Amino acid sequence: MDYYYEPKLTGGALNSAGLNYQDASALFLFFKYISSPKLNVRNMGLEMINDFSLVGENKVISAQVKKQDLTLTNVVEILKTQDYSSHLPMIVSCNLDKSIVSHIRDRDALNHILSSDFPDNIKNSVSRDFFNKISNNKKLDSVKDQFMKCEFIQIPEHGSVLLLRAQIIEWVFKQKYSLSLPTAFSYICATAGLARLLGII
Repeated sequence: MDYYYEPKLTGGALNSAGLNYQDASALFLFFKYISSPKLNVRNMGLEMINDFSLVGENKVISAQVKKQDLTLTNVVEILKTQDYSSHLPMIVSCNLDKSIVSHIRDRDALNHILSSDFPDNIKNSVSRDFFNKISNNKKLDSVKDQFMKCEFIQIPEHGSVLLLRAQIIEWVFKQKYSLSLPTAFSYICATAGLARLLGII
């Protein structure tokens, strides 16, 4: 399979590991969540509902991957075009605009307060302030339900394979498996790369 790694066939889309950004990001998140109680991933689908899907015991995360920096307008456009009635949205990108990061922090702070033992009057006040702020932003208000459920992941364009490698190592040690890490990594990359090359994904 050496031919797969030859520059003439990569067209600049693939990195030295033979993976494109989308596949490296999908595999990184698969190994991140495979043993996590947050989702308890059972399997992963590529190019099915969206760019990739993580299928857990009780829910499905459907991800859009964008190898670019995203603005608020970009995020709203992505959320508007997707039907998330049966699955949870995820957006993976190289970077997020400061305005989006600010809204995400406010949302996460709200969720933290709502799940805490704060009195109901405080919870109601914080919730009201948050949604008033959202309603003042017409773009975000139009997708507020999707935004509240969406998970945002930032993966550097040139760091996706390094993150994947580190995540595989962490997973192997957690599972207490005994195997050759370089061989395992090469096999995973080659399998994903060959599947895309053959048009399977």
